[in-house]
Amino acid sequence: MQRLGRTADDLLTNDEVPDYPLLEFPTGFHLECLHGRHRIEAGREFLHPGDDWWTADLYLSDLNVDLKTCLVEEYANEEKPSDGEIYYKMRCYHFQRNFSFEMRWKARLRGKRKEYLLTLTRNEALTAAFDNLLDIPGLWGGMKIATLHKVMALKCDTELLHYLRRIKQVWSDLVRGNKAAMGKIDQATVKALELKAPRASTADAEFLRIRVRGGEVFSTFDDSERDDIWSWLKCVEGLIPSLATFFKDIGYLERLTNCVKQLTGNNVQISHAFKQLFSPVDQEDGRVRIMDGQAKIQVAENAFVYGQGTRGDQVDLGYRQIIAYAMRHFADMPKEPVKEGRMMQPAAMADRAVLRRFADLADQLGFTSTRIKHLQQYPAALAKQTPPSEHPPLVTSGSGVGIARRCGTPLRLKFNEDRKFWFINHLHDERDQQGKGITNFFVRKQVYLAFFGWPTWRPTAQGGSHGRSPSLSPVPDFGDLSQDLSPDAEQHTVGSRTDRPPSALEPADDDGGLFVPEASPSQTQAKGMGDGGQPEQPMNRSTPAEDERWKRKLLEHKKRREAWLERLEKERLEKQRLERERLEKERLEKERLEKERLEKERLEKERLERERLEREIDINLIRWEDDTWKYLTPLAVDPENPSNIEQLVNDVTISSAPCSSSGGSGVWGAFRGWSEVFSCGVNSQNWSR
Repeated sequence: MQRLGRTADDLLTNDEVPDYPLLEFPTGFHLECLHGRHRIEAGREFLHPGDDWWTADLYLSDLNVDLKTCLVEEYANEEKPSDGEIYYKMRCYHFQRNFSFEMRWKARLRGKRKEYLLTLTRNEALTAAFDNLLDIPGLWGGMKIATLHKVMALKCDTELLHYLRRIKQVWSDLVRGNKAAMGKIDQATVKALELKAPRASTADAEFLRIRVRGGEVFSTFDDSERDDIWSWLKCVEGLIPSLATFFKDIGYLERLTNCVKQLTGNNVQISHAFKQLFSPVDQEDGRVRIMDGQAKIQVAENAFVYGQGTRGDQVDLGYRQIIAYAMRHFADMPKEPVKEGRMMQPAAMADRAVLRRFADLADQLGFTSTRIKHLQQYPAALAKQTPPSEHPPLVTSGSGVGIARRCGTPLRLKFNEDRKFWFINHLHDERDQQGKGITNFFVRKQVYLAFFGWPTWRPTAQGGSHGRSPSLSPVPDFGDLSQDLSPDAEQHTVGSRTDRPPSALEPADDDGGLFVPEASPSQTQAKGMGDGGQPEQPMNRSTPAEDERWKRKLLEHKKRREAWLERLEKERLEKQRLERERLEKERLEKERLEKERLEKERLEKERLERERLEREIDINLIRWEDDTWKYLTPLAVDPENPSNIEQLVNDVTISSAPCSSSGGSGVWGAFRGWSEVFSCGVNSQNWSR
């Protein structure tokens, strides 16, 4: 105001003649705008230069922090905050222990959102997974609190946690795990990157390269930082996930789980339920469902191949094959009625033949339950005889699948075209391809991996570790098994079995999701055969170039694992440090509050004592005795409580003898401030008895 030559009085206006003062700021003057920036931008775009704009509220620069926050977060006459902004603000204030602001944002929740949010917070693991994304503000535009009740009803916590951790891993890796850098990622950047496949699609890579290098995305980073981000971004495998894609893919996962729950029931965690349902030997008739140490892989509706694996492998691979069956047939096993639209919707009634084959598959993979046995009572129907499909294409020379169709439920046409590929030997195939666009199978595979991840099992010829291999051809080429199917199989049989033992396998060490291969492609092979003991089908041997590429990739994975472990250790130490600081702050705060309380009590006691002393009136008493006045102990009187005066009067009246002319004794009260005593109820001035 001083620089503008204005005073506070200049800003006052007359209500009768409203003449608002005009403030003209010098060039380069900086004025912080707490709210209403969108109105300023709209005015610049649509208002004529001569048009009047609007009045402005001016605040002192030393504004209280809480008041400043309220002004910044004010939404009067503006668009209501999104679910993501509300959740983000609530949780940030929660961790700052600012509960009044947390409740202020919670009050903005509409409809049943409070109830849905409460359901989420009761699940500590999922709440922690969402909170882990608070480091990246740009993700929260995709948060859907109104969908949380569907998320919690899925009973797929393991799969949901995997997807949320995948989101954090991808975005964290782009900035090398730097929390300050994560905080600079905005919603525009997330919107531009989500569902892109820069490693597989050259079109996506070029689209992102131009925008990253040009500063349209990651706009708050400098050129060198964006160059570093691009070096990581172009190597991201699969589709780039976000919270928006998470909630869109929830609808697809819901359709799959509706199918699977027909085997497990509705009120159990699905992945845990299959561990309980696994029973290699039928307890009723002694039939062996799956041999001990055998890994059984379905490669077509009527064909299996075999490897060796642990009991954990059998359960995990079996569960994944149940999911793959649901991916192929969810339209025929609905929980909900059919709806109109272009999306692939469930049929009005479940196909009993499809349910029968579903139950038979679960039985052959080693799972049993009363529900499975009930479904096996449905009429049998032989699945269409189809040979195992060739490797599905991941990319195309054309534009491929558009962004809008890279998540959620597939279209009917694409569903029917690609369902023959949705077996785990294809879903777990790690071969890389690159083209202009990506195929629908690539999309479905990435959605599957986002929820279920890579398995720890893979076939090897040397009996080595079976952790995930980054080699180009880790999954065996099973050849044409159309001739290996048993003609004597019962109609409800989903596949055939082999008599020959496959290669030995051992469980892989837990490496936190970064898998290190133990054998090169040239050392890896698998066996596959149908009934009748057909000879094994060796996989194609790799070339020296593939071996060299495998070695480079192995080194890359080792480096990434080391960086990952180092980052975990740093995060652990940082969390410990922050926790110690938090506890120390809490202790100091408690001590401060206790000192303040004691000090307030002391001051209050002193105040009350001073007030009491200020109210008291001193009365000096003298007694006439032996022909002389004798001074007695002074009496302190509280005007609000004159009872001690009344008692004194009574005592003197009763005990003192009347005075006589010849002598005697008596008491005289000489009052200092007699009028005050009188006002308290003593009706005498100079008195004696």
